[in-house]
Amino acid sequence: MKKLFPPVCTAAVIFIVLGCTQSFLDELNRTDADPYIEVPAVESFLAEGLVSVSWSADEGADEYILQRALDHTSLSFETRYRGAGTDYTEVIPVPHERYIYRLSKVRGSKTFGPSDGVMGVGGDFRRDDNEPNDTQETATLLDREITSNLYYYRSYGDEIVQDTDWFVLDVEPRTIVRVKVTQAGLGVGNVATKMYLTVPGQNSVQPVNADFVDIENRAYERQLVYFKITPIPNEFTGGIHQVGGTVITYTLSPSRRDLIGG
Repeated sequence: MKKLFPPVCTAAVIFIVLGCTQSFLDELNRTDADPYIEVPAVESFLAEGLVSVSWSADEGADEYILQRALDHTSLSFETRYRGAGTDYTEVIPVPHERYIYRLSKVRGSKTFGPSDGVMGVGGDFRRDDNEPNDTQETATLLDREITSNLYYYRSYGDEIVQDTDWFVLDVEPRTIVRVKVTQAGLGVGNVATKMYLTVPGQNSVQPVNADFVDIENRAYERQLVYFKITPIPNEFTGGIHQVGGTVITYTLSPSRRDLIGG
C-alpha cells in the first residue's frame, strides 16, 4: 500500500523548497562586481546642529560602515554606523565644530574602502528660509527686504563647506535698482563686508556695509537680472589657507529704482 504524507507535512515541504529556491535564485542573480568606492554626501545646518550623511545603495555590498573623525592634522576615526541602510543623521551642538566622514562597504568578509573624507559642521543655527537658493535656477525673488545667512568652513585636509545665495530682480526697462547690503555686527562708514556680490558676466564687487550696489537693466524691455552672494574665504577663516570658518547674517534691501538716462 502506498504511503501518503499528511497534508500539513506536504505544505511544509513545499514552503521550504520554494523558500530555498527563491533564496538560491536571488544569490544567482546578484552582481559579481565588488562594491564601488563612494564618497558620501554630507549636508550641514539642515536644522540646528544637524549633520545628514547619505550614500547610494550598492548591489555588491552587504553592509556599510560610516566613520567620523574630529577635524585635525591627524585624524582618528571611529565607527558611527554599520548596517544595510543608506543614510545617517546626528546632532553636533557645538558651534563651528568640524568632523570628517568617510564610507566603507562590506561584502562577505572583505571590506572595500574607505572613501575620501567629507566635512560636516555642527552649530547652533540652521539654514535660512530662502534655501535652497544655491543655484541660479533656484534663485530667490528679491521683491522685498530679505535677511539671509552665509557660511564658509575649511578643514585641515582642505575640504570645504560653503554657502552660495542666488537672487533675482524683476527690473523695468532702462532701470537701475539700488540694493542696500547690510552685514549684521559690522560698523558703518567704509567698512567692507565679508562677501562678494556677482552679476553673471560682470566683475564681482565687495559691498561696503550698509551701502548700495547698483544693478542695471540697460535693455529696452523688462528683464530678470540674477546675482549671487558668496563668502570671501579668508574673511571667514581669518587668513588665506587658514582652517576654520564662521557664519554671518546679512540683509538685502532693494531700496531705489532710477531710470538710466540717454
